[in-house]
Amino acid sequence: MELFHYEIIHTPKTRSLADSLRQLVSADCLLCEASMEMTRTTTPTNAELYAALLIVSDDLAADEQLRVRIAQLAGRGLPLIPIVESLERYDFKAAPLPVICERNARGLDDPQSIIDAMLHHGGLRRHGSGGQVMISYARSDGTALCDALRQQLERAGFRCFVDLHEIAGGVSVQPAIKAEVERSDLVLLVDSRGAARSPWVADEMDMALAAHVPVLAISPSATAFVHSLHVPHVPWEPGDDLSGVAERAANAGRRLLASKASFRERVWRVLEQLCRLRGWSLEDARPHMLVHPSEHDLRIACSEKHPDVLEVEALREVVGTSGHGLFVGGTRPYPRLLATGLARAGAPTIRVAPLSRVATRVSDGVALDALTGKRVLLSAAMTDDRYQAELAAAVLPAFVVTFVQTMFELGVTVVYGGHPSVTSLIHKSVIDLAAGHTGRIELHQGRYWLNRGELPREALDHRVFDDVRWHGVGEDPVDDLNALRDAMIAGDLDGGVFVGGVIHNSIGARPGIIDEHERFRSAHPLRPAFVLGLGEGAAASLSKTFSQSAGRVDPRIAKELGETRDPDLATALIVAELLNALAEHPDERGR
Repeated sequence: MELFHYEIIHTPKTRSLADSLRQLVSADCLLCEASMEMTRTTTPTNAELYAALLIVSDDLAADEQLRVRIAQLAGRGLPLIPIVESLERYDFKAAPLPVICERNARGLDDPQSIIDAMLHHGGLRRHGSGGQVMISYARSDGTALCDALRQQLERAGFRCFVDLHEIAGGVSVQPAIKAEVERSDLVLLVDSRGAARSPWVADEMDMALAAHVPVLAISPSATAFVHSLHVPHVPWEPGDDLSGVAERAANAGRRLLASKASFRERVWRVLEQLCRLRGWSLEDARPHMLVHPSEHDLRIACSEKHPDVLEVEALREVVGTSGHGLFVGGTRPYPRLLATGLARAGAPTIRVAPLSRVATRVSDGVALDALTGKRVLLSAAMTDDRYQAELAAAVLPAFVVTFVQTMFELGVTVVYGGHPSVTSLIHKSVIDLAAGHTGRIELHQGRYWLNRGELPREALDHRVFDDVRWHGVGEDPVDDLNALRDAMIAGDLDGGVFVGGVIHNSIGARPGIIDEHERFRSAHPLRPAFVLGLGEGAAASLSKTFSQSAGRVDPRIAKELGETRDPDLATALIVAELLNALAEHPDERGR
């Protein structure tokens, strides 16, 4: 098991506090076994499990050697955990260095919070703390590696869910697996030849992505199977000892979890960018955040799960009758009954929304149903460039899920030309929402792929795809694809989103994303075209050359969409710009 390296940065004045931290670590069984203190003679890399505990004292700024070390770590984006006597009593405005902020600080009067922070950055979980990893595999050829993975992860403190071991007799298997996927911190996929042929494994992967649970695949490096092309993966070489493969995969999973930002940090990042773009100020006022727009101050609370009525009422009590508040709860849309109850609990001063809708909730005057009935084109596919696919796999599926779920909740019709790398993911993203929201998926398909039996089976599920439109005569893929794009883009559209896309092996004279973008701009010159860089591929290249001001998008927003790798922020910005575009051109379709 890879050791977690930590460093204690302190001045001579606080040496005794450093010794107290060492005693705290040694008293924790898991940290004592799985961590090692690091000296400043070595420089950590971003690939290591590492964190620095920075003991804050008034003489810190005077120590030039420590200042250089802290700046070096901060510049590389490595975790710095400021340690103060008490979060409640310390004045962070008087902190000796700008990197010392309350958001990631811990208090010596709360030692458990220090241990929890170290466990997080070490990719460790205490037994019984709720940290769970699901292992998805095919029993035909994945059982041995699955068992080895389980042993490695349990050493790191995780509970492992494996269907063979965990599901009681008589329980309906797929609903039980879905519930366990949503309960997990991570899904590890043993992407063997058997898994590549298994519809159950494909379902589990899509369930995880739709539930915003990260997936990491372990796949033969020479012939990575289909699942590994869509999520980050750890290769294994022929003849490798399975225990060694399992250790590498478990360590990679730990690093992935260690780098995962807390939900509060994700909310902060989105708010920080929105405030920067709009010229507002943002203040950390734990447990809340304060946004200072031009109209009024806004107090924001957040929870990683769907909020309950009591949490919303508590925020309403804090802001009072004359204040304004926003409760950001989770990433997934709310069931209609819950949304109604939360709106009533917060009225008239508190708004409630998932993270992707933050941009529409920090400003007044946004009608809840402003986008209902609008039609937005989604042009998306995984890139076929192997190097870029490694980068895109971590964020493109997450964006597709977040964007489609948000559009569905807002009552938007997503117009989409079916692509096998995305269709099944869209299906899993909205299958639980289809009955309770007014959003729709308008799926366009070519008969050529129907005749060849190459459609994903989910494309025929009318619970999600109740409006499937067929194009072409089924004899030539290029002709059918042109017919599909002609019909799909010629219809009324209120915006277009372009992300990912093949580069080398496109059907037709040019990459599909490029072709669909040019068709959209020609047919709808007054509607916004959002070109994203986070999915790499053709869209990323397009974002660097296309003059997005011609696409009816605020140039600052367009630049952010081309550069950000944050699916939450990208979705929030698109929603806000769609509302702005419709407010400016409510009746123009641009044809």
